[in-house]
Amino acid sequence: MQDIDQTDIAILRLLQQDAELTNKEISFKLHKSVATIHERVRRLKEQGYIKRIVAIVDRKKINKGLIAFSHVLLKDHSAATLSRFEEEVVKFPEVMECFQMTGTFDFILRIATTDMDLSHTVS
Repeated sequence: MQDIDQTDIAILRLLQQDAELTNKEISFKLHKSVATIHERVRRLKEQGYIKRIVAIVDRKKINKGLIAFSHVLLKDHSAATLSRFEEEVVKFPEVMECFQMTGTFDFILRIATTDMDLSHTVS
């Protein structure tokens, strides 16, 4: 795998800010030729620096305005159980991310859901 240089890093930064930038727009911003940018972006994808291009959805527009983090502690810590939990929990559409942790908890989940029902709050 080839090392990346400052131009590659600049391309990655620009694409992180706006993945819809064209090679022409990137080339203008970095004062490089379109062909150079095209080749570098292709190489960055091939080498895995760019894994995928995604769309960031406005959660409020899809009625998922609340982000909650949930800590999970499992009774069984075998590799099979940990793996099975991770495979099953991500099947829930509300679970955006699932991270295996060290320390007190086994996992932390990032969950997107509708707003909390505030009628059950304690005064």
